[in-house]
Amino acid sequence: MTNLNFIRVVLLVSVSSAVSAAHVAINCIPLVKCPQLLHLVQTDRDSTETIKILRSSHCGYNGREPKVWCIQVYPACKTPNGKSGRCMDASKCEVLQDLIASEDDLSNVVKYMKNAKCKAASFDSGSEPVCCPPDSDIRINEKPKVLPDPEREECGHQLNSKVIGGKSTDLDEFPWAALIQYQWKSVYSTNCGGTLISRRYVVTAAHCVDRAAIRTVGNIANVILGEYDTRNETDCVHFHGRQWCADPRLVVPVQEIIIHPHWNQKPPATVDGDIALVRLAYDVRFTDYIQPICLPAASTLFQDGTQLFVTGWGQTETDDASFVKLKTLLPVANKAECVRKYKQDKRLSVGDGMICVGGEAGRDSCSGDSGGPLMYPSIKLGVPTWYLTGVVSFGPNQPCGIKGYPGLYTHVSKYVEWIQETVQT
Repeated sequence: MTNLNFIRVVLLVSVSSAVSAAHVAINCIPLVKCPQLLHLVQTDRDSTETIKILRSSHCGYNGREPKVWCIQVYPACKTPNGKSGRCMDASKCEVLQDLIASEDDLSNVVKYMKNAKCKAASFDSGSEPVCCPPDSDIRINEKPKVLPDPEREECGHQLNSKVIGGKSTDLDEFPWAALIQYQWKSVYSTNCGGTLISRRYVVTAAHCVDRAAIRTVGNIANVILGEYDTRNETDCVHFHGRQWCADPRLVVPVQEIIIHPHWNQKPPATVDGDIALVRLAYDVRFTDYIQPICLPAASTLFQDGTQLFVTGWGQTETDDASFVKLKTLLPVANKAECVRKYKQDKRLSVGDGMICVGGEAGRDSCSGDSGGPLMYPSIKLGVPTWYLTGVVSFGPNQPCGIKGYPGLYTHVSKYVEWIQETVQT
């Protein structure tokens, strides 16, 4: 076989092998970095065929070094994030080179390159092949998204979009409200509430799931979702002569409890850090009666007097409860006055991570649950998107709804970053 035919075969093999490859390029590169043509020079430098091929392939100089047009095949590969990429020298991966040029902290790029090694012939001596991500995959170390995005309308919506009054909720109202189920020997009870924030996580109060709670009411066994009337397996209501029924409630086993570290480290007689995450045993399917609420921005603040919603079944560690899910409106109380009141009358310090709500006669979070949600609707074009403002934490040791004694709620916006960093797929 002549050398001219040899190079034709090499080129045909290169192109045909590229049919299933991620990318083929013809680049003007130094001759010493083009294995096909370099092979000709090393084996038959002076033949007429070799000289003809080199002349037709010549595309310039790099100083005194000749450059040639060279076919380069970049095989398909998978990035560490599971995306489709191209196996090539790191120096030729424009996405990585752009990141190296623009990033002050290169730790993510270095970590990516260590985990993105691939097997392919390198055209650049001294440069190791890596799986180069596509242009759209520049966030090379991105944590898989777990929490729903309010901007994409993935949370905070319910079948009934009206914000209405009344004490009892509608069948499909607040579909993120959850119940924490405890087990003591063979007896089950629901002594606290929670709020669904994703397919896998529920937010509740730390005091509902800490060691003291377990000693008092039993192990945390399940989370109940899609509940309305705790007396019924399937809830139905009559409206305009017709019966409307919700899906049966969903009882999901608990996989893990994650308590905020401040709860265990708080000074004595201080209420702060009363928040925990309950990781479910599996991802739940969203329905009209099971939906996640949105998390607020870390900068979210409310003026005194702002009306916020509480919902639940009136669950506390010791008090009787309502069978039907309830709701009530409560105003944000003045924090300084609230702190003074608890310090003076209850010898308690109210931490920075708390918000004071209520304090009006006859209305309080007895309509909700310990660990249940305090909520705010952001209304656009008449449609509310609901956000988790607080978690029911603590109240005065008096009957509910005493004037001048607001309830204490964990201010969720203070803990959004912790939630985002803690959740996992």
